[in-house]
Amino acid sequence: MAQPDPAISRWCTEFLGAQAVEEFFAAQSMSSVHGLTLQDGRRVALKVRAAAPRLEACLAAQHAAIDAGIAAPKPLVGPVPFGTDGLVACAEEWLDDGVPQPPIEAPEHFGSLGAALVLAFDRLDPADFAPPPPWFDVAHGDDSRLWPPAASARWDPHAIDLPAWLPAFATRARTRLLAADALALPLAVGHADLNGLNTRWVATQGETWTPIVHDWDSIAGLPAALLAGGLAMDYLADGGGGIASVEQGERVLTAFAAGLGRPWSSTELEVAWAAGTWVACYNAAFEYLHGGPGAVCVQLEHDGHDRLRRAGA
Repeated sequence: MAQPDPAISRWCTEFLGAQAVEEFFAAQSMSSVHGLTLQDGRRVALKVRAAAPRLEACLAAQHAAIDAGIAAPKPLVGPVPFGTDGLVACAEEWLDDGVPQPPIEAPEHFGSLGAALVLAFDRLDPADFAPPPPWFDVAHGDDSRLWPPAASARWDPHAIDLPAWLPAFATRARTRLLAADALALPLAVGHADLNGLNTRWVATQGETWTPIVHDWDSIAGLPAALLAGGLAMDYLADGGGGIASVEQGERVLTAFAAGLGRPWSSTELEVAWAAGTWVACYNAAFEYLHGGPGAVCVQLEHDGHDRLRRAGA
């Protein structure tokens, strides 16, 4: 436990009506996230990040999911200014119930959840969520780069030496995603980072597991197949590394399509596998940035050719 930063405590007093007296969680990723206990006893999550128009759309998506009966932390305030450096903050209720993975039929549970979110967002405009999160930014427009532009060299795969197979796999997957038939797919709105890090599963009745969805900054306007492909590869992520096997990915894609109420077209299936391979390559590159290789690299080197074959790449 720690004392909150004075700026955080002042913000809570102004926008939540109570001073923050304890910080029991802190993490830094795309946002700076703080778990706080307020003077009135409430526990809240405060997220601070650079201002962006898409954050208002992400808040609308969070409300839409809750209205559709999908469990999520209740938004309390924001995005509103935080300090004077172009930052904004959002606060929501703190929910830490559940486990990262349902113990039974996890691929089916995640695939069904991904589809349920797409359906819950069907009245939202995909254009409001641009740009997508970096790991899905395949059409970044910089012809000198394979990987999306990075905030600094510390986070830039172009700044380090990678094994030749890794950028080769990524190039093949990205080329498939930028093909005309892939770019012509209709856009949907969905959660672009729906995995064990950002979902908690709560046992409700017997063998029934109900999800609680977090990380509402990661909503994106992308083809449903691309969202499903990323999920089919990454749903296992829970801080321990590794990616789903090809067989597990197939199960996610089947459940996602069933949830949408329609089969995937042949183009969509290829795009799904290309998307999963691209995100896996992105994650593998970050393993090297953090001193890798790790579990993602090991599995992708083992079965990447099969994934690319399924992608038509």
